Amino acid sequence: MAQTCQSCGNVQQPPRPRCIACHGTDLTWRDAPATGTVHSWTVVEHQINPHFPAPYTVLLVDVAVPGATHPVRYLGHVPGRTEPAVGDAVRLVFEDLAEGVTIPNWVLDD
Repeated sequence: MAQTCQSCGNVQQPPRPRCIACHGTDLTWRDAPATGTVHSWTVVEHQINPHFPAPYTVLLVDVAVPGATHPVRYLGHVPGRTEPAVGDAVRLVFEDLAEGVTIPNWVLDD
């Protein structure tokens, strides 16, 4: 899902209480594709969260939301030390971390 302003059509991420383009408050949600491309990435070598053992790769993913004038960017991680190329295809998966805790994440398409 992507937050969309009903007044001006801007699609924004992360969600906010007001549109960053026109400052409107008439915001709704639009379906977003479950696919994207790698915009950037980095490898984290030092563990800071028990749910994410190091090393892991953090991805910044561009998602082409229909009707948006620009890609919407989402973060995610891939376990281990990977070296994706900018532009590599990724798809959305949901990962259960603990009971009642599920996060969206990305996997590299083969």
